[in-house]
Amino acid sequence: MRFAFDTETTGLDVNWHEAIEIAACVLDDKTNLPTKETFHRLVKIEKPERVGEGVLGKFNHYDEKIWAEQAVPQYQAWQELSDWIYKKSNNGISKAIMCGCNVTRFDLPLAEHWLKSFGLRANISHHSDDVIPQYQNIIRRRKEKLGKSSLKDICGFYGFENP
Repeated sequence: MRFAFDTETTGLDVNWHEAIEIAACVLDDKTNLPTKETFHRLVKIEKPERVGEGVLGKFNHYDEKIWAEQAVPQYQAWQELSDWIYKKSNNGISKAIMCGCNVTRFDLPLAEHWLKSFGLRANISHHSDDVIPQYQNIIRRRKEKLGKSSLKDICGFYGFENP
């Protein structure tokens, strides 16, 4: 079973920064399009001293008022994600394959770190078609200058409007 997966965080170090938002959806086996089976949690910042300077609201969707009303503790968010993946992947029988933008280098290691730090399990792996490595490989083959590999750069490269 494949899932699209994304996180918003307080910075880019998976061992230091926290998730502030976790989202995932089941992908249709035939079309690879998102289904209505989704997971979404806003997550409380528990270590504000570790928030990267200027990160909140600029590089993610953080809104202090919304988070104050809706966010759940880190442990609860990761526990609920673990339970959701377990349920959606046939009670853990099927491996949840995570797809997305920079999943292999960031989102999956972040999820694995936080799940492990809380003693939680999720039978997850990544899909080799992560958007970032695809983009980087195409650029290298064309011997073009490699951009910073943001989602905006990738969308522009493929001719999509900016997200």
